[in-house]
Amino acid sequence: MIEWLMAASWSPYLVGAGIGVLIWTVFLLSDRPLGCSTAYAKTAGMIEWAISRQKTESMPYYRKITPTIDWQWMLVVGTMMGAALSAYLSGGWSISVVPPLFKESFGTDELLRLAVALPGGILMGLGARWADGCTSGHGISGTLQLSLASWIAVICFFAAGIIVAGLIYGFSFLCGGMSMAFDWMRSEGRAQKALGLLSGLVFGFLLQKGGLTEYDVILGQLLLTDFTVVKVLLSAILVGMLGVFVMRWLGLVRLQIQPGSIGSTVLGGILFGVGFAILGYCPGTAAAAFGAGSIDALVGMVGIVIGAGIFARLYPALDRRILNWGAFPADTLPELIGLKPGIVAAVMAALIIGLLYLLATMGL
Repeated sequence: MIEWLMAASWSPYLVGAGIGVLIWTVFLLSDRPLGCSTAYAKTAGMIEWAISRQKTESMPYYRKITPTIDWQWMLVVGTMMGAALSAYLSGGWSISVVPPLFKESFGTDELLRLAVALPGGILMGLGARWADGCTSGHGISGTLQLSLASWIAVICFFAAGIIVAGLIYGFSFLCGGMSMAFDWMRSEGRAQKALGLLSGLVFGFLLQKGGLTEYDVILGQLLLTDFTVVKVLLSAILVGMLGVFVMRWLGLVRLQIQPGSIGSTVLGGILFGVGFAILGYCPGTAAAAFGAGSIDALVGMVGIVIGAGIFARLYPALDRRILNWGAFPADTLPELIGLKPGIVAAVMAALIIGLLYLLATMGL
């Protein structure tokens, strides 16, 4: 058991399945999806509140997203700690600034890497809030619930990320009683902070074991040379979807789905994808990478906070003119195509299994 925990890496399928099981517990005990980017927005709000409390309290976005230390904020703290623990146990913890892939293409200049990480983080923070989610909130938690907005957001994340990464690096090739107890637990603030921290520990540990704290692995996905990220995401979606829908059928959890629109999901998703390619991390993996010792990820996290703060200031105008434009005709894929959720979930599970098998047989 100890040797297993001290292993440098785990199978991406195992890591994805582990994240899926983690999502079961998050839905069950905390009544919320697993997502990281909102914590950055709350951090931006807390910083603004410290500077000008009255102005912050008058801002519409911070009335919608209360700047406070809560479950989501503790999740990101836990994610850093979990990744640090995983890296320490495997003997791989070290301070780093310039990832190997960046070094090969642009040299060893640390200031250059940090100068690139900051605007990448700003674009990602702005895009994550604009699209109302990130690669953990939309990319895993939303997609496994068959959320239409989340599936479209993920397509935008990776489409924009792949294009920009290709422009930066060049492509290597073309392309009941229990319910009462849970209700109490979900509403208990201190318990939720502790659960957020614990969930983050597990999330960060799994991300580090899966290699998703490595810049080269994430950029490798966007450059279509390394499919570890897709393997983890699909495995997490598969296991998480089956568990969440079974628990929903039993009446233990409720779905946490964000509605979407072209103005919000598509435009925000594209902006997120651009930042994704430039920074080389997403909100969750940035926290985990910093926990594992990557200083450039910390600068990216600062950028995400700044981007989220910019969105908060732009929110009133965006909400009036852009965010609600082109609202999607349905909130979920089953609603869109007129089939029962169980049928759609079964079909999606079969497609995911088939895609994972194809990736394995092709050696990708």
